[in-house]
Amino acid sequence: MHVKDNIWKFGIYSFVDHIRLTWMIITLYLLSLGFSFTNIGIHETIFALVIVVFELPTGALADLIGKKKAIIISCVLNGVGFTAIGLMKLPAHYYLIALVVGIAFSFISGADVALLYDSVKKINKTKDYKKIRGKINTFNQIASIMGLFLGPFIYTINPRLGFIVGGIIYFAAAILIGTMVEPYKTCKKTNFKTHWNQTISGLRFALSHNKIMWLIAFFFLSNIGLEFFFDFWQQLLLVNNGFDVKLFGIILALMMGIRALVSWFTHKIEKKLKETGSLLVVLVSQAIIFAVFGINNPITLLISFGALYAVFAFQEIIFEDYVNAHISSSNRATVLSVKSLVYNIFTAGLYVLLGWFMDLYSINVVVVGVAIIILIGTIILFSVKKESVNHS
Repeated sequence: MHVKDNIWKFGIYSFVDHIRLTWMIITLYLLSLGFSFTNIGIHETIFALVIVVFELPTGALADLIGKKKAIIISCVLNGVGFTAIGLMKLPAHYYLIALVVGIAFSFISGADVALLYDSVKKINKTKDYKKIRGKINTFNQIASIMGLFLGPFIYTINPRLGFIVGGIIYFAAAILIGTMVEPYKTCKKTNFKTHWNQTISGLRFALSHNKIMWLIAFFFLSNIGLEFFFDFWQQLLLVNNGFDVKLFGIILALMMGIRALVSWFTHKIEKKLKETGSLLVVLVSQAIIFAVFGINNPITLLISFGALYAVFAFQEIIFEDYVNAHISSSNRATVLSVKSLVYNIFTAGLYVLLGWFMDLYSINVVVVGVAIIILIGTIILFSVKKESVNHS
């Protein structure tokens, strides 16, 4: 086994992880069991709280025991969680599952990106990271398109089957990850003291590193609108512009195709825009796109949807590359967990605020308001950018 084999193995793991057979039918499944939206909301709340509590400790643990082991733990827990969802009968079961999958998410958060980046770094290919990640993300979107159509089909055979198959896929993924090589092995012993020191060290490093904190601020500003789009706006905007629900699958498949295409060419686009230009284009483009969402026109909406999916594909790859360039392997997962922790803490309250605004005003007003906020945030963010965030 060689470190270079980690890349194609990670690609396979990422592909099967993105098939997600239950993405399109999870709500229907839960309602068919007699669950209420309150039950679903309680599950999501527990899930979010678990992530906030475990995000940083699991990131630090990944740096101590190895990113590979952290991903294996996550896969096993997800396997248990998804299988349990396929077998559950009561809301109480779903609440317990939230604990399991929340911990699973915490283990994988940061560890997966850290393992891939460390593998690329070990074979001296960091300059090609955007290209490698772009190709992996392209195939991820193909997997998502497969899941988009396979999930509902399997649901018609047996509503529980997709979750059980998903659990089996995660167990198989754990075996695949087990064949990978840890690029940089730690010499530290794993105990409470070393774990605490690792957690505090990673937290202090992130908070005191101006470039990393600036990039975390960029991550927040560039992702919060996307979160709102996927969780609140996407389906509502399509319906308001006259699109039949039957067309949703086809439209989303086309959008994922655009995302796949842009992922493949991200390294070439970034090479022309350079770092500062790329970061600026992401935020300005989002502000313009969200403002255009306020125009009720089906053709304009589809074009703006395609543009947003393209921006999303571009920004997730360049951010990974930029932030990882400033982090050593010894605390990579810990620092990436700090990024996720900060993001989740700040977004928790904003979800409630957004829901309140959407109850008071039309979606057209809200999307334009978010566009203005992103534009103002961009001006502030780049005005305080005292030094370049170029790779050190």
